[in-house]
Amino acid sequence: MLNIFQQRKLIKWGSSETLILSLPRKWVKQNNLTADQVVNLQVNQDGTLTIIPSEMHSDLEETETEIKIKDGDDLENIRLRLLTKFLDGWDIIRIKCKQDFPSSVRRELEKILEPMMGLEIMGLTPTEILIKNVMSVESSNVYNLVKMISELVIDLNGILMKRLEVKDSDSKYNGDIEWKNIQKYHFRIIREHRKTLLHPISLVKMNLTLQDIVDFFSYISSVYKIGESAQYLLSTIERFGLPDDTFGITPFMKKVLDKHVRDSIDAFLFKNTQKAVDNIKAINELNPKKRDIENLVDATESDSNPKLLTFQILLDIASKILDYCEEICLAALRRAI
Repeated sequence: MLNIFQQRKLIKWGSSETLILSLPRKWVKQNNLTADQVVNLQVNQDGTLTIIPSEMHSDLEETETEIKIKDGDDLENIRLRLLTKFLDGWDIIRIKCKQDFPSSVRRELEKILEPMMGLEIMGLTPTEILIKNVMSVESSNVYNLVKMISELVIDLNGILMKRLEVKDSDSKYNGDIEWKNIQKYHFRIIREHRKTLLHPISLVKMNLTLQDIVDFFSYISSVYKIGESAQYLLSTIERFGLPDDTFGITPFMKKVLDKHVRDSIDAFLFKNTQKAVDNIKAINELNPKKRDIENLVDATESDSNPKLLTFQILLDIASKILDYCEEICLAALRRAI
């Protein structure tokens, strides 16, 4: 086995300032390297250097695992264990049971697999189910997944803004499809984050660095929470309805959802430091406005209008969304530095 930690002496090349380094013989042999071949050098954020053979294949061998269960009817147990294996990055998952699975297992499994993007049932016997990841490396590019979940969150916010304009609780704008897709992308990104950290070669193909992956993880956590907040607000409006807005909450919410969320996402994706700084300042200036509206709502007798509870929830969630926007802007500044 190759010793991971080694020390090598730098050698000066001729009369220039160039320094050369000899590579470990075992590592050279392991990667079938010869003279005149090219290797990739990746400078990391902490100042270290990663050397990656250019011919190294990023499509690693498929990893396989199995889940052994006693009761084929225990769907929640299957779901949790399957989700864990999925997030851990396994490509082939075999579910085995000593007893025959119930006849409805395929239909139930398809529901379980729905949020696990890329997993499909590839084989089914009375006592074994074969599940496989069918997404290619190109389709699993972290940056592309990050852009897709960002667009979905903006779309969900758009649905929420339309719902704020429609007082009819039976409005078709419920955002269920967008929210389910956000969950799918979120799970897939978590999975790919883990795989890229374990196998840095995949970063070369994606033209990303380890620092990008760290920043993406921070960003995705906040973006997902914004989507989760929007879905919660849609559910709240559907349940309690919306009273007439005499407090200016609707335009306030639109400003939060349309301007500040969009500006935060743009600042991160496009490394726009000025937009990040401006948005943080604007968020801080918006907080007093939110407190003024809260005081107006609190001063109104809730017993005479129970639906004011919806407004109170809207303001509480708006405050959290602004916090998430600020976190995204800070991540944008870190990413741009």
